Amino acid sequence: MDELRQDRRVALFSGPGRVPALCDRRTDQRYATIFRAARIVCGGREGLCLIRNISAGGAMARLYAPIAVGEEVAIELKAGPTIPGHIRWVRGGDAGIQFTEHIDVERLLAGAAQPPDGPVPRQPRLAVGAPALIRCGIVYRPVLVHDISQGGAKVDAAEWAAVDDPVVLRIAGLPILEGVVRWCDGRRAGVRFDRPLALETLARWAAEYPWTDRG
Repeated sequence: MDELRQDRRVALFSGPGRVPALCDRRTDQRYATIFRAARIVCGGREGLCLIRNISAGGAMARLYAPIAVGEEVAIELKAGPTIPGHIRWVRGGDAGIQFTEHIDVERLLAGAAQPPDGPVPRQPRLAVGAPALIRCGIVYRPVLVHDISQGGAKVDAAEWAAVDDPVVLRIAGLPILEGVVRWCDGRRAGVRFDRPLALETLARWAAEYPWTDRG
């Protein structure tokens, strides 16, 4: 029974129609079930996915945009390196990603974990250049959203922004986002949302975003 379970686990990263060689099993059967959001880049488009399992040789991810078998992709977890690979198989909304080179899973997950002291690794961010409206006080102003994550956004800012100011951000296709200015350098400001965006909400918005018009 234990051998059967190991074979089924290894098959997650091997794809249909391929029986892993013995060396593959020794290398890749150490895997982790993590359920973490990651940035995924494919064909010049950025998006989000949910990494469900990861091993030295690959990962299984929940996708929110169509990607074909064989396409080259790159994924990035919190504060981690960009990991290149390609789509090995697709079943419904899930896909198997085979990495170009084997990775150190323990080191990767340690870097993405919340440290006991020091800054928390930021959530995966999408560089979008999306037009939006922001309200600070009673006035709405047009701004450009330079990047966005589940927890916040970076926007244009001038004289209107000050640290700790409450704001309301309106971006077409997303819920109304209430938050607070966490930093401002006179040109841009970082907004932290009061309530994080759901991964699926942001991921599906990114999947429909007109990347060719990105600012």
